[in-house]
Amino acid sequence: MKASSHNITGKLFNSDKWFIINLLSRNADITDEKHVRMIEEGTPDPQLLEKGYMVDPDAEQEAYRLAYLEFLDNRKTEEVQIFYAPWYSCNFACGYCYQASYDGASGVPPVQQDVIRAFFAYIDQNFAG
Repeated sequence: MKASSHNITGKLFNSDKWFIINLLSRNADITDEKHVRMIEEGTPDPQLLEKGYMVDPDAEQEAYRLAYLEFLDNRKTEEVQIFYAPWYSCNFACGYCYQASYDGASGVPPVQQDVIRAFFAYIDQNFAG
């Protein structure tokens, strides 16, 4: 057993608690550092195995393949989601976030109205339902 390659872990800001998210198994938990270390070190634990935080590498590869095939089937019928991001700087200022030092908006000119109109005109023309 090993830690899943689809795990995301981190320490919660101003807390002794940690989070763990597994995008493949679709699980998320608040836990302690001990359990995060157990996962990283590959120490077996039934609950961690059940939630997909620790995996057999071959089984994980097969689960990923099946999830991808399911995604391909579902994307034909699921709604289209479109995001407009004029820049990638975030204004939430969360202390734990990797974007804390990223200042992508400085020096970026304000979004021009003609760009916004063109964006929504394109959406209306190509995604009208």
